Amino acid sequence: MSKELAVIIDGNAFIYKAYFASQAELIKNKKTDEEISKFFGRTIQAVLNMCKPLLLKKDYKYAVVVFDSSKKTFRQEKFQNYKANRASMPHPLLKGLDDIKSMLNSLGFRIVNAPQNYEGDDVICTLSHLFHHRAVLTDIFSTDRDLLQLVTENITVNILRSKGLPPQEYKYEEFSALTGGLSPSQIPQLKAMAGDSSDNYGGIPGIGSKTAMELLKKYSTIDNIYENLDQLPDRISRKFVEHKKTVDLFLEISTTVKDIEISQDLDSYVKNKVSGDWK
Repeated sequence: MSKELAVIIDGNAFIYKAYFASQAELIKNKKTDEEISKFFGRTIQAVLNMCKPLLLKKDYKYAVVVFDSSKKTFRQEKFQNYKANRASMPHPLLKGLDDIKSMLNSLGFRIVNAPQNYEGDDVICTLSHLFHHRAVLTDIFSTDRDLLQLVTENITVNILRSKGLPPQEYKYEEFSALTGGLSPSQIPQLKAMAGDSSDNYGGIPGIGSKTAMELLKKYSTIDNIYENLDQLPDRISRKFVEHKKTVDLFLEISTTVKDIEISQDLDSYVKNKVSGDWK
């Protein structure tokens, strides 16, 4: 008997990808207000055009698009500069967000919005773990490499790429080869030590990705690194001692939450019937 299939799409990631793909043209040509309005309309259409083929990719029983909350999350409360380098969603897109969700719903997707204090990533994490424990094979589509930590035998993460390339597929059995020897659970640990410029935190000063990866390959976890500080060069061990609170904070920030309050009823995520306009 074949397993049930689910697809989860990172809605905000798709919107930003569609928007920024055309933004350069908009700025270069200094469009009028009317043309700008049409531009945002094309952005919305581009999002739909990106999502529809994914829904048809396999015989998915469950289909969900997840969106961030517009309010601050616990990560920003704990670290004020978290994602402070990112521009907020342009007003015309924000204004059209309900229309995007309605159209995606008509395509067959269920819409799940992140609850207060959490990000869409946390919803994706919680939902994918729910599917995993119900033996549902799940495909996640996003541009956010933070979600690589979710890969399991039942969960595949697909990272969108540019220039017309197909998404990079991260399956559990191929994960180590694609990430230089890391396991999914080591992704947030790497970020806690080496930082993540896209989320605007720096990790341990002087500890880059290369050193962090070498340490993870040898000691597996940050806890094990701290238990073996006497085995490290003094220069490195001092950095870990001096920045212990920073490491703990960034590990919490970089780890997606898998138990937020969303519906545990799988029927809530069953693919909708496609409305006549989208068939």
